[in-house]
Amino acid sequence: PRCVDTRLIAVFACRFSLGRSSRIAPLLVKHSLATVIGVSDDRSTVYTSYPSEPILAEVSARYTKDEDNRRAVLAQVNAAFNNRTKLLDAPRGDVGEMCAAALLGFLMDTIRVTKTQKYMSEPVPLLDLLQYFGITKELHSLVDDWEINFTHFTRPHHVPTEHHLQVMWKRRLAYYVPDGCAGLDLLIAIKNKKCGTYGTLRVQVKNHKSKITAGAGNKILDKLLPKKCPPAVPDEKLSVGLLLCAGDVEACCNIVRYDDGKAFARESSRTKKPSSTQKLLQLSAGFPSNHHDDSVKELAKTLEEICRSQRTEEDFASKRFAKYYEAQPAAAPNKR
Repeated sequence: PRCVDTRLIAVFACRFSLGRSSRIAPLLVKHSLATVIGVSDDRSTVYTSYPSEPILAEVSARYTKDEDNRRAVLAQVNAAFNNRTKLLDAPRGDVGEMCAAALLGFLMDTIRVTKTQKYMSEPVPLLDLLQYFGITKELHSLVDDWEINFTHFTRPHHVPTEHHLQVMWKRRLAYYVPDGCAGLDLLIAIKNKKCGTYGTLRVQVKNHKSKITAGAGNKILDKLLPKKCPPAVPDEKLSVGLLLCAGDVEACCNIVRYDDGKAFARESSRTKKPSSTQKLLQLSAGFPSNHHDDSVKELAKTLEEICRSQRTEEDFASKRFAKYYEAQPAAAPNKR
């Protein structure tokens, strides 16, 4: 299509994936290393994907670490989504998830550039990423020994387990989780640099017009508790639940303490050491569109603009909606 530059779309899609309905997909197969995974019965639609390619993601990240290049890429992505012919479709059809994945990926690039790292696929302190989403100073020591490292997202065909975390770490890979993982949208591995154990960053993405209140946000965050959504990681020392909103949300930062894995209680963010060895950190935050760094602010606003095309109308402020979340049973992990 003449209205978009497929080369720049490919720079984005090789890291943050494609939806099955993307009409631009055949051109990406022809010119830009996308892979055909199927053809519709009437042969009118070619289904494509970008599999996990760490080297390709590294090259893409090096290109977009330049702000002008990143700006040009996102302008083309925005144009493709706003085109009436649906040139680009998000993974699982959810633009909010894709924009949240892009936000996290580009923030990782920003951190690496700030630290003058040689490669765009080196681990960075988990704290550096969480500072964009409002972690309080009292809790910095909770994540001091933890690192995070990913460059691209893909969608697995099965529900992730603890064994996937090591593979994800080695391939600098993060997941759009498959259907069957209620309450969880994005999964990222984290690692303790001292003892070598793995933990999880579990992300729920919301893209709504109305503001999410603290009470409604806590109901959503509770769906991210390790006992309520996969993967189940025995003796997981740290899990971070992040409610990431393209719209307005009441920010919060909680510690959750487990009692024998059956009950939990929130503690003040001023509590430096939870009473349990299993540490669960919960954060609610919006895209950092008011950040002091102008490049981060511009990035967040651009991705928010892309999200608006599919923003939904649910009212998180209403008691009725909060009761709905409270009444929902925890989803059992898919055992496939």
